[in-house]
Amino acid sequence: MCQISEKPSGPSAADIQRQFEDELAANRIRIISAELDLATSAEQEAALRREQVAIAEQQALASIEADADLNDAQREQLRLSIEAIANAERDAIAAEERRQIARDEQDLADERYEAERDALRLQFDLARTDAERREIALRILAAEDEYLRAKLEATIANQDLAKTERERAQIALDALNKTAGARKGVTERQFAGPLERYAENAGDVDARVEEATARQIRRMNDTIVDTISSELGVKDPFLKELLSIFLDQNIFGPLADALRTGGGGGGLLSGIGAAIGSIFGGARATGGPVSTGKAYLVGENGPELFTPNAAGNITPNQSLAMPGVSDGGVATVRLQLSGDLDARIIEKSSQVVVEFDQATAEGKMRQAAAFTLGQANRRRL
Repeated sequence: MCQISEKPSGPSAADIQRQFEDELAANRIRIISAELDLATSAEQEAALRREQVAIAEQQALASIEADADLNDAQREQLRLSIEAIANAERDAIAAEERRQIARDEQDLADERYEAERDALRLQFDLARTDAERREIALRILAAEDEYLRAKLEATIANQDLAKTERERAQIALDALNKTAGARKGVTERQFAGPLERYAENAGDVDARVEEATARQIRRMNDTIVDTISSELGVKDPFLKELLSIFLDQNIFGPLADALRTGGGGGGLLSGIGAAIGSIFGGARATGGPVSTGKAYLVGENGPELFTPNAAGNITPNQSLAMPGVSDGGVATVRLQLSGDLDARIIEKSSQVVVEFDQATAEGKMRQAAAFTLGQANRRRL
């Protein structure tokens, strides 16, 4: 009698083993996921992720080998693709590991720099002399430069970053190196000692001449305003200010502009010389001819300026025969202005223009102008 062998029912031993290995792998993956949450370093995290990739790769290769429907060529092609996927994942993990290490190192560098900077700032606040503050300020600057330079160099060397980001870091590093000397000079100047500051300011001749000229112009303006206000008995500060604005607008503003721009590239000193040459005709205390528009130094009892509006001649003091004035005396010239000056100044204040009406003859007014300019140029105590 012929016996028929029966096929064993249920999964084969190979299937059971493969199922067992898959469950072990799944359990290990879950454990790795929990360990990733507890990882304390980039290296530890990267190692766990590599293990995940290895487990997934082994499972995929085992599945290919167990598939009876595949031929050898198909199995080989699938094995190669799975290995390529696993290698790409390992490269990505390695790149992320390097980036994380770089971030961790930069965080430490930031902390070290901030700690050093805070300590130096505290020393700066406690410093007692300019020399100490200057030395500490230079140390703060050097620490900042060192910190920024190291940070930029690390960015440039990091091949995992985009090319444009590394190029921007290179531009910033070049600028940092190029301006290092200038920034150091600014810090040294900021905390320079009194003698050093004086020596530096003394060397800037043009600036000092310009400042002195501006002060003198302001004194001249103030002197004329005070003289006219005293003669008229004007005490209202507003009216005095309007008069000062009028003088600046019509006399001293154009004078300052001429001094500033008249140098032809030679600075304010040459501008002053050119301006003086165009308006000053020389001394006429002993008499002599005068020309229109030029100022002449006159005065028998102190220097005064006379600017004629027509050509003429100066008659010396000794040739004058003034009634009531003895030889060597002083003739008093009063500035005569109409009585409604206050009302007309207020009326014109919106255009900042002040009108002065002559109440005397033309020659008398020229004498009053010469007197006023003379007062402006007298030595002040």
